[in-house]
Amino acid sequence: MGKHIIEFTKNDEVKYVSHLDIIRMFGRAMRRAGLDISFSQGFNPHPIMNFAHPMGVGISSECELIKIGVEGDISAEEFLKRLSPCMPQGFELKNAKETESKTPFSELFGAKYVIDIFGKVSGVENLLSMPEIITEKKSKSGVKETDIRPLILNVKVLSEEENHTVIEAQIRCGDPNLKPELFVKVLEDLGIAEVENFKIHRKALLNAEGNPLIGF
Repeated sequence: MGKHIIEFTKNDEVKYVSHLDIIRMFGRAMRRAGLDISFSQGFNPHPIMNFAHPMGVGISSECELIKIGVEGDISAEEFLKRLSPCMPQGFELKNAKETESKTPFSELFGAKYVIDIFGKVSGVENLLSMPEIITEKKSKSGVKETDIRPLILNVKVLSEEENHTVIEAQIRCGDPNLKPELFVKVLEDLGIAEVENFKIHRKALLNAEGNPLIGF
């Protein structure tokens, strides 16, 4: 049995596909490619298929990571070559590498997003000078007021036009986690943005040093 980490994209046309459907999609693509997914041992075997940090519906990405176990001895290059043509439109496999780690995504610390905001935006960088930002945040114990300022690692404006601002936000991802949708809501609550519409794209998954979580 081999284990491979795959980096793949999720384009705009498939950003509303759910995480459960993506799991099923990979299973079907593996079967079309003639590749057998490895299963765990024990009384309740399940496919060896783990994602670094599944996104919510409605967000596109160029840096999704999945670990897949495959039966037989197959190189990462051959694995990618056989699986790529079997992926549906909107998903593209970018890189693959073999791994022996049981927890290759354990160093996940942050994520970088590009956020298009349609509406008036002013003073985004002021977030970084705020000592605290209190907002309601969902947790396992329910909804409670939380200071999310420590979860905002960096933010900058990439471009500004009338009623259209592009922001790059680097925020915590994993545990603790700040959803990019909540980040946008906070901009509204603070009066920084009057959001008519917005679009979110994930650019990178990062470790604590700000480097890509997995190097290819």
